[in-house]
Amino acid sequence: MTLENLQKINNIFVGMFKVIYLNILWFVFSILGLGVFGIGPATYAMSKYLDQWLRLKREIPITKNFTHYFFERYWQSVIVSLIYAAGLVVVLVNLFNLKNNSLRIVNIVFLFFILIAFTHVFKVMVATNFKKIYELIRGAFLLGFGYLLQTALAWVVISAIYLAISKLVPILLPIYGIGFVGFVLSLDGNWILRNLESKQEVSS
Repeated sequence: MTLENLQKINNIFVGMFKVIYLNILWFVFSILGLGVFGIGPATYAMSKYLDQWLRLKREIPITKNFTHYFFERYWQSVIVSLIYAAGLVVVLVNLFNLKNNSLRIVNIVFLFFILIAFTHVFKVMVATNFKKIYELIRGAFLLGFGYLLQTALAWVVISAIYLAISKLVPILLPIYGIGFVGFVLSLDGNWILRNLESKQEVSS
């Protein structure tokens, strides 16, 4: 085995432990923020670190920067998360309470709509110059539905891997948790952004 191969293996293990640690930080900061005021900023902080690491190839301290990112756009990330959470709660309540199958189908469609529209909202926050909330939501909507196949595929990959883990090694579910979801969605968002940049270069 060559030194280059050993380095690649080392990078894989380092990356795995980074995802685990990011997952731990996400849970800790979400709890410290009492859930409602912690989940949005914690997700933003995780997304920002993943963007720095995976897209910009920066090797920076995790804890220090995660803490900084948590407060960087605190209230904006709280509001964004509450907007999507409110829509999700309404749809889920309807699904559990409605008896009419047609209305249930409509709500399932809305659930899919919310999922796709929400997928890249934090990637838009950390990787673009959009500052206003309506710009972030619009940008996430355009990325999600403009690249619907890639966005849906990311969720299929996440679901399939988590299903396999739950059957084979269920203890890994809480260990990787949200960290792995963020990792996959960050890679997916990076691919979409590179594709957009390539199209812009061609058109210019």
